[in-house]
Amino acid sequence: MRRITKASIGLAISIVFLLIPILLMLKPQASSVDILESNNGLQGDSTSVTSSKHHRIHIPVLMYHDFEDKLNSHANVRPINFAKQLNYLKTKGYHTITDQDLTLYFEGKEPLPAKPLMITIDDGYESNYDSAYPILKKIGMKATIFVIVNSVGKTPGFIKHFGWKQAKEMYDSGLIDIEDHTFNLHEDIPQTTRRFFFLHKTKMVPALTNKMTVNGKLETEADYEKRVHDDLLLAKNQIEQHVGNHVDGIAYPYGATNKTVVKIAAQIGLKYGYVINEKIANIYPNDLLIDRISVDDNDTGFSIDQEISQRMTGKIPFGKKIEGKRMTATKVSHI
Repeated sequence: MRRITKASIGLAISIVFLLIPILLMLKPQASSVDILESNNGLQGDSTSVTSSKHHRIHIPVLMYHDFEDKLNSHANVRPINFAKQLNYLKTKGYHTITDQDLTLYFEGKEPLPAKPLMITIDDGYESNYDSAYPILKKIGMKATIFVIVNSVGKTPGFIKHFGWKQAKEMYDSGLIDIEDHTFNLHEDIPQTTRRFFFLHKTKMVPALTNKMTVNGKLETEADYEKRVHDDLLLAKNQIEQHVGNHVDGIAYPYGATNKTVVKIAAQIGLKYGYVINEKIANIYPNDLLIDRISVDDNDTGFSIDQEISQRMTGKIPFGKKIEGKRMTATKVSHI
């Protein structure tokens, strides 16, 4: 028995020594992200949040698209419901901010309100101007609209987009930022992959994050990067030319991005990039992966406030579907 015990002890010690290097490799290493998060949340007094370069700030970012009375779509919120949502959120003490407010905050020029909230609207549909803008103006709340620049003033499908004159009017009101949703890369393209020896499978993938086939030939990496760079820069330049605001942000179509897109966005001077992910944003300076929460016509101001509170406290785990709400998964490739 004594021999068996000694052998067992010796074996156990040997296993422990073998496991120690493996466990050390698996242990998460402190990074700049971890350090930033150690001082996260809203800092400051009860009336404002003072900027610090050494922390992130939790801000709920809501995502909308269209505001039609009779459109049956998960991306549509009827104007009457939009107004009810905002009125309720205002009574709960939320104060809306835009990308420009974020920039002023991180530059140390302006504080944020005590309970900041971002309202983001994708695509630039005419209902943003006809319906959402008057509601925002009446209630006194701000929003950021991400426009597909090549569609401004056009009807590429069956939904019309507002024009440059309307975009400038909204921006000049001081309530609306006009930002980048690409020039013309808000679309899916076919991607064919080989399966087995002669079988192929074709699926549709986001144009922003995937190489295109041109004249039967797949883009090179250099061609792909040039296409993305030229598109994002053209969109940025045209918004600044027609509207007058400095473009700081981009909402990636479908929430899809990758390392190449993030790198190029930073190169052309963009500071904020928006995905979806259905979680509270944890924003830091020059953050090109900002999470958003999608809002639909079934949401009320109360349910939005409850979701924000529960996600802030971690009561709703990341990715969990709640109350039958349609959750939009973010496509993030190679991040």
